[in-house]
Amino acid sequence: MRFLFPIILLLASPAGAIVVNAGIPPASDTVISSGSVTSAGQTIALSADGFSAGAVQITGTWVGQFEFEATVNGTTWISRNVYNGVGLTNATAGTGIFTFPIGPFNSFRVRSSVFTSGSATVFFRASNGGYYPQ
Repeated sequence: MRFLFPIILLLASPAGAIVVNAGIPPASDTVISSGSVTSAGQTIALSADGFSAGAVQITGTWVGQFEFEATVNGTTWISRNVYNGVGLTNATAGTGIFTFPIGPFNSFRVRSSVFTSGSATVFFRASNGGYYPQ
């Protein structure tokens, strides 16, 4: 009989806090959504109700602009800031990875407000991990 045990890694951070990484996140702690955008007005949404943090990655070759939006009631969408690795923004005209706290919102989406040419892929992921912009 063979037993497998997850390896737990303990690291000390510069601030003296202990960081624990079990390396095996539970599958029920993550939700994923993705899709392709090829014209203005298209949206890719993530149903994030019950999750604490999210990320969206936009890839591809395209000319246009994407807006980041969220909703509480599922109907009324408002502009939301996301963190792009440098600072906060509510829109992008380029590829990248963007992170955001989910808080009270039940859904997030990327909306192509302007789209001239090409194709973009939008990949969302939400989890119950923390949101720590670096």
